[in-house]
Amino acid sequence: MSKSLTDKSFIWLLAAPVILNLLLPGEVHVWTKWIVPAAALAVAGAAIGQWLLREDGLLAHTGAPPVAFLVLLALGAVSTLFNRVNYSRSRDMLIMLAAYFVLYAVFRTGPAARALRPVLWMVWGASVFIAVYAVYQYFFLWDGMGSAARSMAGMSAAQASALRHRLAGMRVFSVFALPTTLSDFLALTFPLNVALVLTSIRRPVRMLVTAIPLLVNLWALFLTQSFTGFLSLAFCVGIFYLSGERIVATVRRQWKLTVVLALFFVAAFAFLLYVRKMILVETVAENPLALRMVNWRIGLSAVKDYPMVGVGLDNYQTVYTQYMKSGEHQARHAHSAPIEMMAETGILGGVAFLLLIARWLRRAWHHLRRPQESGPERIGLALAFFAISFQNLLDIGIYFPSQGFLTFMLAGLMDGPAGAGKIPSGIPAHWRKGLAVMAILAGLGAALLCRRLMLAEIAYGEAAELYAAGDTPAAETRVRESIAIDPKPYEPFEMLGSHQLRVGTAAAPAYDSYSQAILRSPLTASLHRGLSLAAAQMGEPLRAYMEARRAAELFPASAVYAADRDRFYDALAGSFPDSPNQGRDR
Repeated sequence: MSKSLTDKSFIWLLAAPVILNLLLPGEVHVWTKWIVPAAALAVAGAAIGQWLLREDGLLAHTGAPPVAFLVLLALGAVSTLFNRVNYSRSRDMLIMLAAYFVLYAVFRTGPAARALRPVLWMVWGASVFIAVYAVYQYFFLWDGMGSAARSMAGMSAAQASALRHRLAGMRVFSVFALPTTLSDFLALTFPLNVALVLTSIRRPVRMLVTAIPLLVNLWALFLTQSFTGFLSLAFCVGIFYLSGERIVATVRRQWKLTVVLALFFVAAFAFLLYVRKMILVETVAENPLALRMVNWRIGLSAVKDYPMVGVGLDNYQTVYTQYMKSGEHQARHAHSAPIEMMAETGILGGVAFLLLIARWLRRAWHHLRRPQESGPERIGLALAFFAISFQNLLDIGIYFPSQGFLTFMLAGLMDGPAGAGKIPSGIPAHWRKGLAVMAILAGLGAALLCRRLMLAEIAYGEAAELYAAGDTPAAETRVRESIAIDPKPYEPFEMLGSHQLRVGTAAAPAYDSYSQAILRSPLTASLHRGLSLAAAQMGEPLRAYMEARRAAELFPASAVYAADRDRFYDALAGSFPDSPNQGRDR
């Protein structure tokens, strides 16, 4: 097999699943979620083996990786190994972070740089498909309104007005692999699509074909009603105008275009304020600023309590309930990638993450300052990174695997091509062969681990569907299969305990299930509540009260958990009517 063919195989083995991960519907997303890291780790092993055996291997052209990225990986590994909050979540996120690193390293090579335009056209196709579906969802699928929308012509004026008012208050999120990050995805891909339009400027037909979908993308972004999405686009447009080189200066002199852009963004924000004004006033949960202030306070509180190694990768959603105050809206993420990374990997991890973003922004600024040298594709990539970096200061799109895979793949394309390198000097040829075989086997082993985790997650998802359908025996079988494949996550034990608890005669098995879940995630409040309910059914008031009190401590904002604690305290006090402790602090 020729070197060129091998290098292209590595690149397309990674690019294809990343794009599929964007396009496939949610019900099969678990497959693509794990296929990407499996492919990345297998390719990493093969590429390292190739690098050890051949001086001109693919990784010989990737250059030295950013120190900040290596520090982030190391701190992620440390926070996972020493994790006492929820090991399985940290392990899974560490695998995703390793896949991000491989994508970045492979796509900053020279062979990947030559595939820049085909990759961007693939991303363009995915963005058009997802945007068109989002618009379709808005008018025909959202909340079962399809038949009403299609028959709007036969409605009375009052009915049609009521329907339009109801539709105006809805926010569209894609049901594909980007369930809650559609605005992040559109903010990232819009500048890329503009760049592809510019590459077609001398071909009117192709330019028209590429320009029309831009309007659909913009329409879909309107339908998300995302302030951060439009702020990100406004930010990257501002950066474009400030970069000051010849092409940009030419555009900047077109004052009419400047006025049109300014009016567009003013109109966009006015539209969003009009549509969401009642939400902004009445509902803290949907007030973008108030919600983020709460999330950032919670994230910084976690940093204060876990400053060295954090709570573990992806474990913000495990501990956030401890820091909530009464009446605050629950949000499983910090709505700021640097704050969440700092809470999960410690202060040093947050700093390393910011330094990595700063490196990419510096590289993006380099492309904007040299437009003739960089070309329209890399100018589009540069603007996309200004947009997505700003977006992730106010959101956590990069945490979702589908968005993260795409972002780090494009980061490699923007940062490359790196300079050439050589195989490690001083290693004898026979040692290199042995190390190459070990690297290939390690990559295959990591890919098989991803397959195992995928099968466990599939079994868990099927069990949830079977429970919902009322087929309890089959559901319990699938839950136990999930546990047998991967015994580390707590969720299968919680699901098992929850359904055992509904059967009045299965309190003891439910108690055991919740106990196993707590061993795996001791700071999850719902597990302690489930254990308290099981203990109460078993006639153990002291244990029921102790677990209910622990649940209330872990989720002090929950009125339900506080009521459970008080109820079990009263039951415990009632079992000792002459106790002198009756009436003391609960």
